[in-house]
Amino acid sequence: MLFRSPVTIKGAGSKGKVKIFSVGRFEPGVYKQSEQVFDLAQALKSRGVLFEIKLLAPKETNIPAGLSKVIFPVGYLSDQEMFELMADSTLCVCFSRWEVLI
Repeated sequence: MLFRSPVTIKGAGSKGKVKIFSVGRFEPGVYKQSEQVFDLAQALKSRGVLFEIKLLAPKETNIPAGLSKVIFPVGYLSDQEMFELMADSTLCVCFSRWEVLI
């Protein structure tokens, strides 16, 4: 389980929706652990959190049933587009065992 205690996220969007950006290209099955984003979404959904997750993945990426209304593949972005998406997000996450955001 990802979360053991309730989490409050301040700075949610105007509709109270937490805007999450999953940083790093979506590459499941490798050290990036990209598929963990689905576990995060399920955990948030089960707690009644209003959220959306933007995913660096081709727009035709297969999103698991029940998550297609909260996880949105945005394709691969330019550096400027990624910077803007990060700035617009409430929370940026990275599940990689190798890459770290500083």
